[in-house]
Amino acid sequence: MSRVTHEASLSEQRGAGLEHAFDLATGYPAFDLPRALRECVELSSVHALRVRWPQAGAELKRTADELDFAVRELLRVELGESEIFVTFSASVAIQRVLAGIASKAMASGKDGVNLVILEPGFDIFRLVARELSGIRLFPVAGIGHAEAFESVLETVRQLASATSKETVLCLESPTNPTGWCFTEEQLSEVDALCAEVGAVLLIDHCLALAGVQERRVATIFGARRRACEWIALWDTGKTIDLNGDKLGFVIASSPPVASLVRSSLSAIQLSPALRPVSVFAALLGHEALAAYLDAARAKCRANLRHLASGLPPGWSANEPVAGAFACVSSGIRGFDSVTAQSNFLAAGVDVVTAMPFFSDAPPPHGSFVRLALAREEAYFAEATARIFAACAAVAPS
Repeated sequence: MSRVTHEASLSEQRGAGLEHAFDLATGYPAFDLPRALRECVELSSVHALRVRWPQAGAELKRTADELDFAVRELLRVELGESEIFVTFSASVAIQRVLAGIASKAMASGKDGVNLVILEPGFDIFRLVARELSGIRLFPVAGIGHAEAFESVLETVRQLASATSKETVLCLESPTNPTGWCFTEEQLSEVDALCAEVGAVLLIDHCLALAGVQERRVATIFGARRRACEWIALWDTGKTIDLNGDKLGFVIASSPPVASLVRSSLSAIQLSPALRPVSVFAALLGHEALAAYLDAARAKCRANLRHLASGLPPGWSANEPVAGAFACVSSGIRGFDSVTAQSNFLAAGVDVVTAMPFFSDAPPPHGSFVRLALAREEAYFAEATARIFAACAAVAPS
């Protein structure tokens, strides 16, 4: 049986439990595509694979333009206002963009980068910061994030005024794993502050279309002011089930920011090929996509209700505003997230511990485990039946 340690990253934890009967660890959705979308994927794949040089270059340009238009329509990014770049995933984009920001800061005579993040949050920001020289991490704690909003603003204000480093604020909305979202008013406030103090805003909107939300999630490209230099991220992986096949998108607020993003991504020396560009251009622009996304979100909401109603005494689940995850926690003394994960693995269900979402080890709020909600309802019900039984076995009498 797999045993996952506190120190394991999110990707390591996801991979360790694949031998188990039920996977509630992997963040990708597991919903079958309806026939119309499945045929769309198959036909666009076949078409792309049949294109030969020298027509491939022209075909890639044509489909890239179609993809740009489809992404703008889907995310409601105004045409011509911001530039959109395509890469392999949001994680790749985060690594390259932060490297570009750090390089530009050093070249302009600054001492490096102060990176402000909210915790709990997706571990990619911390992993990248540890690998890149010149980046210092400033995590702001807030288990639900709402109470941490003012602390984030104050941290950015202090760092920007007191140091000679570039200040970068990294946010997620919706957050992974808690499913908290910034409102349009809060995003406008963040935008105004970053513009005032000269900070860069890097915001991950990868869960904006995926999960339990019934209303559209606020985004920085939909906020009212948009005065600061910002970079937004979205990828298809959390939204559409293609067995991990996905693309990432970087949205740059202005020509100078677009120049930085372009330079950062060019270091990869490889762009997505014609086949995935063609597939996602057709898929994201398909008339059947909206119904698929609505159905997926309805299933996530049903799974969340099922989870919350079935937990035994001593256990609870959070109430995410959006996103495709729930956090199950225990008030039982001494029962931390690694112990909970071990019990669930023994019951045949793979989950993720709290550790990847915090800088400290053990984390300050270490009793929760993350469960993926984006599963078919019958699958989720069977998996959670095992979880309920494992919880009941250690619940207080």
